[in-house]
This record gives sequence, structure tokens and C-alpha cells, in this order.
Amino acid sequence: VLRLERLFQAQNLSVCTAHVSAFENPVTMSSSDSDSPPAPISHTVFKFFFGAHIPTTLLIDGQVLFPRLYPKFLRDTLAIWQSSGDPNMVEPQPLWFKSLIACEMAYQLPFFVYALRAFIKKDNSVRVPCIIFTSHVITTMIPIIANVLFDNKMTTEAKLAIIGGGYIWWLILPAWLLAHCVQNPVLFPEDKKK
Repeated sequence: VLRLERLFQAQNLSVCTAHVSAFENPVTMSSSDSDSPPAPISHTVFKFFFGAHIPTTLLIDGQVLFPRLYPKFLRDTLAIWQSSGDPNMVEPQPLWFKSLIACEMAYQLPFFVYALRAFIKKDNSVRVPCIIFTSHVITTMIPIIANVLFDNKMTTEAKLAIIGGGYIWWLILPAWLLAHCVQNPVLFPEDKKK
């Protein structure tokens, strides 16, 4: 993905005098928007990423720390993931895993709200917090994925299903966001009309 973006940059390809990266929205601009570049597809993906994880963190992940606060139908939802054989989710969860969930509840959940709002409002101040957030998330995924990969009780197929079905996205999307923020000193260029 980064290679494509760099290729486009090296080729100096442009559409409507706006620089086009591999992630830009192919939707054509209306005449009223002719001076502002289209929003990159990556920004839409990041908004979805942050927005989807607010309810997930509150309704599913929070159960690891506060199971008695949740109604039965939500506990049953978590039980489906636990039945997959994921060693991180089998009762009782390891203390190190609970500590990562505590970080998610205390640090990541407020950040999801802040980042979602920042991407909607096109607030460039979100760039450095995104770099910090993504570095944290990528680092926390190492022991989580390692615990699945090196679990001797699971088949290779089960390991790949758990990692590919859930955990890998916590590496791919934060890595994409990290690369995007590092590569772009200004995430939301100002409109030329201003």
C-alpha cells in the first residue's frame, strides 16, 4: 500500500490539481468543492475503525474486567468468542491480558471518541496522538498474537482463524494509520478557498 502511494507521489500524478494517493476517494468533486481535494478513502476507513470500536470496547471488551455489570445477552456474545478456543479469552483470562484490556478501557476508549471527532471535524491536532495510539496498539498486539501462535492446544487452522478473524486487523489498520500519519505532516489540508 505504501509502495503504491510512493509510486503515485514519484510519478506526480494528479487529478483536478489535487495530489492523488493510493487511498484517495475516486468520487468526482462538485463545482463547489473544486478547490479542496477529495477526502482519502483511508480517512473513511479510520473513522469506521474508531467508531466501530467504541461500542465493541464498551459492550464486549469491558466484560473481561467487569463481567457482572453486563446483561446475559452481552455475556452470551462474549461466550461465542470464548468458545473459539482463543487462549486469551478462556476463563479466567490471564492477568497480562486483563491489564491490556484495562489500558484499552482507560486510554483507547477515550481516544476512539477523540479521534473519531477529529477525523469528522478534520482536526490536524490528531496526528501526533494517532502516532502514539498506533504505536501502543501495535506493541500490545505482539503478546496477544504470540499467545495464540504458541498455544500447543490449538490446531494451526484454529490459530489462523483467530488471528485472521480478529487480531490481524489490530495490526493492519493501526500500521496503516501510523504510516499515514508519519508520511503526512498535515492530515487535513486546508481548503484553498480560505
